[in-house]
Amino acid sequence: MTLALILLLALPQSADELVASGVAKKLKGDLDGAIADYTKAIELDPKLWTAYYNRGIARHAKVDLDGALADFTKTLELDPKNAGAAMNRGVTRGAKGDHRGAVEDLTRAIELDPKDARAYSNRGNERQATGDLDGAIEDCAKAIELDPQNAAAFNHRGMARKAKGALDAAIEDYTKAVALDPSFTAAWTNRGVAKKVKGDLEGALVDYTKAIETDPKDARLYVNRANVRRATGLLDPAITDYEKALELAPKKWPYRPAVEEALAKTRQMKKD
Repeated sequence: MTLALILLLALPQSADELVASGVAKKLKGDLDGAIADYTKAIELDPKLWTAYYNRGIARHAKVDLDGALADFTKTLELDPKNAGAAMNRGVTRGAKGDHRGAVEDLTRAIELDPKDARAYSNRGNERQATGDLDGAIEDCAKAIELDPQNAAAFNHRGMARKAKGALDAAIEDYTKAVALDPSFTAAWTNRGVAKKVKGDLEGALVDYTKAIETDPKDARLYVNRANVRRATGLLDPAITDYEKALELAPKKWPYRPAVEEALAKTRQMKKD
């Protein structure tokens, strides 16, 4: 009996199918594969805004901020009323240090979608960066009104309140943020900083440890804890933290000389 072999040839994917494939790959953590699919989709259909938008998100996740900025800008050219693209371009501009440009984009996003709590929260963060603390607090309050579960809004408002010297209010906001999202590294760190400023070193130590538990590969977190440990006389643990920070940090880390100096001084303190 002879068996006939049937070869199944894969049909070429459409641009929309490639975008869907890219989204699936991104959800699995395959950012390079996602970007490749979005790029192929753009080659097939240069006016497909969803391809540019999603590629911008993936590029931002890879810290390719220039690439992300270009993609969100193209999205807005193709779809000027895209609130998500305006918000994400604003966030990207903020990450690049253009905080005033970020505020402009986020204001545009709010005009397009006044019910999006994330846009208010992000604009609050950027306003804080420009020194507009009252505006930042106002934006974050609006974000919380729209979405009481928005942990980022509490964290951003806490940062603005701390900058105004309202440490207790800031700590309240950070506490709410970590209650909503126990994996929120920045909020644990910020609460630790506020407690340290208030002189609550034990509380700061607890918060810095929680921050490390949520992100054990961030060298800066170990430096924060090392500084508090040294200040409280815990020299051996402080040395361990400084050493861990230097182990994790890249060779050209700008803080490396300062951390090496702190480590040397702590070792000398132990000898003395």
